[in-house]
Amino acid sequence: MQQMIFLADDDAFFSQTLASELERYGYSVRVFSAAGKAVENAEAAPPSLFLLGIDPRGTIDLGFYHSLRRHRFLGHVPVILMSPHATDGGIYGLDLGADAYLTKPVSPQDLIARAKKLLGPSNAFPPSVIRVGPLEIDSDCMTVSVAGKQVLLTATEFRLLEYLARNPGRLFARKEILHALWPNGRSVTPRSIDSHIWRLREKVEPVPERPVFLQTIHGQGYCLVAPD
Repeated sequence: MQQMIFLADDDAFFSQTLASELERYGYSVRVFSAAGKAVENAEAAPPSLFLLGIDPRGTIDLGFYHSLRRHRFLGHVPVILMSPHATDGGIYGLDLGADAYLTKPVSPQDLIARAKKLLGPSNAFPPSVIRVGPLEIDSDCMTVSVAGKQVLLTATEFRLLEYLARNPGRLFARKEILHALWPNGRSVTPRSIDSHIWRLREKVEPVPERPVFLQTIHGQGYCLVAPD
């Protein structure tokens, strides 16, 4: 049975990005933008972990965190707090009894490491080899082949292709890709994603100008599909 994480944050886009990464590692995730709904659902079926984005100006604030800690049935559930206030870690984080504290923008790698430390490994793991039509991606060996022919990618190109391939057919906005692969956003802009996609097409597409794998949804983002 998969471990359930309740993710409560006012930022829907941020929540979905983290939820996708947690699900990729085998955790089940339910996302809430309202504190009351999170508590109502947790009372019916307590999660294994609360992941809370704290914002003093939003609906999910320290008052909500304190109410969870005092809750008769939910007070024992581990809590990871997230806040954009790096210098306020003592106020928002561990001094209040949280099990872990992360500063926004949250690195997905740091989040997975904290979740594993609190919960142990999930009961399901992402497959080592991903296949999308004739495209094969081996995460352990960091190799990619198309119709049995290996192609050489940079580490960044591999990470981007693997990220899209774990959710074939799903549309990813540039901003979502940026947050997932470059959580600190250093020297990378959403438009940089276009350049990486183009270089990937030159290596994996039969005709880069007419892509069959890496599709552009104009004005929205990119998705990886299996060709007909």
